[in-house]
Amino acid sequence: MIEDVIRSQIRLPEATYEALKRQAELNHRSLNSEMVARLQTSLNEHEETLAKLAVLEKQNQEILQLLKQNILK
Repeated sequence: MIEDVIRSQIRLPEATYEALKRQAELNHRSLNSEMVARLQTSLNEHEETLAKLAVLEKQNQEILQLLKQNILK
């Protein structure tokens, strides 16, 4: 399946460009594919972190509710 692709131009510090270029070669990918893969990984990790934080927030609310119930007894 062909994905919709948007062309973009970015500016990178030379050291970052060179590091990405080396990693792309090591991973047998084009520079573009390396950047896309890394961005997707970063975004996925961010979404996973947000989901974990939501679970922790719910647990905190439940604990606070239990503490309030025990204090009021």
